[in-house]
Amino acid sequence: DVRKGVTRIFNGESGPTYDQHDGLDTSCPRGTEIVSVAEGRVIAILNESTVAIQHSNQLISVYGHGDPLVEENQFVPRGYPVALCNNHLTESGPHLHFAVYRAAVWGNTQSIPVRFQADSGIVYRPRRGARYLAIR
Repeated sequence: DVRKGVTRIFNGESGPTYDQHDGLDTSCPRGTEIVSVAEGRVIAILNESTVAIQHSNQLISVYGHGDPLVEENQFVPRGYPVALCNNHLTESGPHLHFAVYRAAVWGNTQSIPVRFQADSGIVYRPRRGARYLAIR
């Protein structure tokens, strides 16, 4: 249910199944379209469930646990459907894992926190259960 909002926050933490990074999980009904936050080129499809898009500002947006709708090297405009919500490689139900990395090339990356727009203004540290709009 999209109204559940943020279900997990990665504020630079690491765990047994993931590397240290910033990002978040947000629930979504299975099959919901996941769209690109900005125009760019698809640089990787990982584990048949994660889409990585390189943007002109040397940021890479990553959309995980879905069914990719795009192919590597494909150019996508902002708002273009890049995946369908699912729960590949996880048992926590359908959700999107979203993260942003700073990099000139994929493979040499640094995870960065994402800002979000809320009714109360810009949010730098998202809260569980809240709903946000990612902004530049």
